Amino acid sequence: MNYNTITCCDDMCDVSAKTMTQQLFGTRVAALVDWVKRAYDVYRQRRHLAHLSARELSDLGITRAQAQFESARPFWDLPNDAA
Repeated sequence: MNYNTITCCDDMCDVSAKTMTQQLFGTRVAALVDWVKRAYDVYRQRRHLAHLSARELSDLGITRAQAQFESARPFWDLPNDAA
């Protein structure tokens, strides 16, 4: 067996290790790019939240303290529903 080839005994599938590495790298880079975009969007939303007026916060149903707490969270602390 060539060290650059992965062979499946039953399925007779030969896949280049280089191709698999490229696919894995591409997938991970895409996931990282998606995460960075999502983190930046949440960061912008939190900065905007910090500058809302009392009336706007009231319309959203949150207090100034809640808005300050949320806006102080670090950019990497994403909510689970940010996808």
